[in-house]
Amino acid sequence: MEKQAINSLLGVDHSEMVPSKLAPKRKSTVEEAISWESGTEENKSYHILYTVGDYSVRLGKPGKEVFRDKNKNINDMTPRVFKGDAIVESIHAQFKDIFLVLEEEMKDTKTALTLLASLLYRMAFMLDHKPHGSSWRYEPPKEIIEEIVKEKPELHGMPTLLFLYYLESIALNEDVKYYTLEKNVDLKNPIGRINNILTYVYCTTVLMGEIHIADFADKLIKTRGVASLTQKDALKYFPELKPSEK
Repeated sequence: MEKQAINSLLGVDHSEMVPSKLAPKRKSTVEEAISWESGTEENKSYHILYTVGDYSVRLGKPGKEVFRDKNKNINDMTPRVFKGDAIVESIHAQFKDIFLVLEEEMKDTKTALTLLASLLYRMAFMLDHKPHGSSWRYEPPKEIIEEIVKEKPELHGMPTLLFLYYLESIALNEDVKYYTLEKNVDLKNPIGRINNILTYVYCTTVLMGEIHIADFADKLIKTRGVASLTQKDALKYFPELKPSEK
């Protein structure tokens, strides 16, 4: 795929990359998730967000944070991957699992990795979300997915597109969490989905050998478990994000 074609699909206007401008989109997705029916601790109610073949990404309610004694998140959900009607138990919604998939599956596929990271960067700011009723759903450019699939048709045994959908479901749950705990009520702050996804993007720069793992670890410690890549560094390490020249 030609460089100009890639940039035309992935290029971003950083003057528009302001968290406050995403607030309406973020709020509608959060409100939709909160409105879903909840089950019980033993029998969660799962809501399907995305499907790819026999696989699906679902959010189960209630999540474990509903049952905390402190900092109770009454709207918490559990992001899960299903194959058919069975839960895929080998992956969970935590940084360790996601980092491990990226390290084991993507570190030797630079083209696929840079395209995946570019999609994740755009995901953080909901640039590839499309209207879905009164809410939004993630729909990355098919042409970019096809390019990634040439190198990596699967990640962790699941379709690569489904893996992206799974990360999107985790990001949504993060927004629900901080909205519910009143730490980002207006959803104009990067806390939640933006910081979560940009931490995955930061991880990819380490796998590419662009940033030292020590710097990544240091930022994770200093910023309480997240390490979001800056806009300046995103353009530096992922030229695919630069707007195409006309």
